[in-house]
Amino acid sequence: MAAALSAPASAAPPEIHYTVPAAVHPGQNVELRLVGNHLAGTTALWNSFDATTELASSENNNTEANGVTYQVTVPETATAGIGGLRVATPEGVSTLKLVMIDDLSTVADNGQNKTIETAQAIVPPVAIDGACEPQSFDYYRISALAGQRLTFEVFAHRLGTALDPVIRL
Repeated sequence: MAAALSAPASAAPPEIHYTVPAAVHPGQNVELRLVGNHLAGTTALWNSFDATTELASSENNNTEANGVTYQVTVPETATAGIGGLRVATPEGVSTLKLVMIDDLSTVADNGQNKTIETAQAIVPPVAIDGACEPQSFDYYRISALAGQRLTFEVFAHRLGTALDPVIRL
């Protein structure tokens, strides 16, 4: 029993909580930040969609437990949809994290759009990449012509989040 108590505790496998951005775009190379726990020392990034990945060469990348950054290049011919990511470390492999492969251009939520007066202006067609704070609102300003049709879609549950979104127009 003494030998069992003196043995070093094994480290935990990596966990991906979210990615920044939450989507990758066909025909582009993007720095994809994986945020979570136990991510230092990653040895590989697996993806279920057509893309090439390599560890980003930024200083101190792959040394922090809460995040690691990869360069992800998605070919122009990639199909829009949902793909999966898993990261490996010497301690194991993460569970699957879902990401969008989106053919819309992306705008980051500016974080300052919490009132109607500070609404963030966007120009469709566009995808908005952001995160929601509990009990909070995000406002956006969109210009449209009379009779113009716009479609709004929220990807939340399909990406594995617990978000229960509401859109008011």
